[in-house]
Amino acid sequence: MNTEPIALDEAEQTNMTWEETPLLSPKELQQLNPTRVPKHVAIIPDGNRRWAKKHRFVPKKGHSIGAETLMNVVKAGHQMGIEVLTFYVFSTENWQRPKREVKAQIWLLEKSLIQQKQRMIDNGVQFKTIGELSKFPPRIVELIEEVKDATKHCHKITVVFALNYGGRDDIVRAVHKMVDDYDRKKINKDDFNEESISRYLDTAMYKDPDLLIRTSGESRISNFLLWQLSYAEIYLSKVLWPEFTPQYFLEAICDYQKRDRRLGGS
Repeated sequence: MNTEPIALDEAEQTNMTWEETPLLSPKELQQLNPTRVPKHVAIIPDGNRRWAKKHRFVPKKGHSIGAETLMNVVKAGHQMGIEVLTFYVFSTENWQRPKREVKAQIWLLEKSLIQQKQRMIDNGVQFKTIGELSKFPPRIVELIEEVKDATKHCHKITVVFALNYGGRDDIVRAVHKMVDDYDRKKINKDDFNEESISRYLDTAMYKDPDLLIRTSGESRISNFLLWQLSYAEIYLSKVLWPEFTPQYFLEAICDYQKRDRRLGGS
């Protein structure tokens, strides 16, 4: 198994598509049951800072390599037939990190969106976000909306960035919107149920995740998609995110396919 971080090669900087530069071989893909590929996978890409510390780099380097890993995972997900990938990119708690590191993360988000915009368009990647964007600098919000608009016609795979996102905050904002609609008499008391609450969450347009993957050996969901992960399978990897290759991703999907999903039934 390839355990080294994959850097973008020269082919990725040209007009060659992902179909022409696959990361998973046909032999590797034969391990999959195409009828049991999860439609929606949520990922907590943890371990960027620990990877940087391990290699005696500044945290910014870990986040930079982690951004490359993210795009390789998207590419592998595209190959495997996954429909939606949701990444916990920046949490509501991340603002508590040192200001220098927060600025570096925002700078990297800006750089990545600029660099990857055309690549997403060329490969049919629709870009979406969840979370409260207003706390980011206006230029970042403008760029995010620009990339969303530029990729809205893409339908091969949807990539969702959770930005300034927290599961509790998502639920609180949903309740506020429901109360507002109740006050406007758009809904009544009987509409306060599980199905309607789901429609007010940031993820209303997506099916709940089938699988949650967390890297770096941590065993928490860290306030991520608290409502939506109720019946998701959970896969924990000890691999630090910058070292999480497409082969590790394939291993996680194969593990998922071996599980008997009863969703609360017998």
